[in-house]
Amino acid sequence: MPDVIDFVHTEQLGDQSVFLRAGAEGADTIIIRGENDDETLAATLAARSVASKAHMVAHFQEASAGDLIRKQMPDVEVVTSIAAGLLVRAARDPGASQLANLMFDNQAIDTAYSLKVPAETSPLVYLNALHGLKQNNGITLIGLSRADARLVDLNCKADCPIHGGDTLFYIADRRILSSEVDWAALTVKEAA
Repeated sequence: MPDVIDFVHTEQLGDQSVFLRAGAEGADTIIIRGENDDETLAATLAARSVASKAHMVAHFQEASAGDLIRKQMPDVEVVTSIAAGLLVRAARDPGASQLANLMFDNQAIDTAYSLKVPAETSPLVYLNALHGLKQNNGITLIGLSRADARLVDLNCKADCPIHGGDTLFYIADRRILSSEVDWAALTVKEAA
């Protein structure tokens, strides 16, 4: 995808000029994964200083390194290895590792996606959205994140309100665009 993705080679991942040369200040999304956590930390700091509005995802091998970024830059999405936690979960809940792998496997038929609720959308009720999105779009709503928060709620109450700007997480056969959802139809009924 050379028309969409740019790569720039450097020996100094903490050098802001590298990110300027890469055009990071105009990027929608920046993914950072160094050879080690120190490289990733330096690159994340440099990239954020150049691209203050970009959605940034940084991969850390150790949770403690990722926690430094989470505390200093809560808008950066930190990804750490979930392998150890997944081992324990699979031991206690057979099949959990298969579920986790399927949810994030871009080759799987059903996988997890996110969808931003348009800002102008009238407030929705979670149960209505769950039912309507399944019935009209064939997707399974699994959670949401508030527009002003980084936390994801995977077990929303039936009457949980959803507002424009919130992000919905769902499982589907393919990515659904916001324009494919009849948002007004989801606001019609009250939750039972």
